[in-house]
Amino acid sequence: VEEQNKEQGNLRENITDIANNSKWEHNRRLASFLLDSNFGINSFFKFVKDSMYEDLLKLGGWGLYYKDNNGVKQINIYSVLINKYFENDIERQKYYEEEVILHETIHLIVHEGLNANEDIENKLIDLMDFVKTKIDTSKYSNAFKNVQEFVAEAFTDAKFQIELKKIKYKGKLTIWN
Repeated sequence: VEEQNKEQGNLRENITDIANNSKWEHNRRLASFLLDSNFGINSFFKFVKDSMYEDLLKLGGWGLYYKDNNGVKQINIYSVLINKYFENDIERQKYYEEEVILHETIHLIVHEGLNANEDIENKLIDLMDFVKTKIDTSKYSNAFKNVQEFVAEAFTDAKFQIELKKIKYKGKLTIWN
């Protein structure tokens, strides 16, 4: 995706760019999965370069998903915060921009799904509570803020996935297979 198209545009275009061009296999696989599954990722997306969002950095946030006043799903990526945090490391800036795009996209999908099905939400809460008893939650504190963060971190944090693969669940399965 050309730089001017990345500033604001269709989320699908940005995810397609990650699927086709990311240096990181984990990001390419997740982006390809999102495209193949057709979860309705035709949302609007923009990089926010305004430093007024620096308070988000204190909260650990580099992105935000929401619905605007017209009900249009939006994702903002606060690239100024990512760039500031990884000031002299362009490669890490790019990695985290991609990860935040994917993470916030998972939030959009999960938010819609959980609002539509309380039973799924309760099962995911039970699963999250089970995982809490099996790993050091301080290593993945963001994953245990709520069920939406749990799912988003499970899909976007490769290290968290490794931990989830170690946790046996219902016989032969692990949490992440």
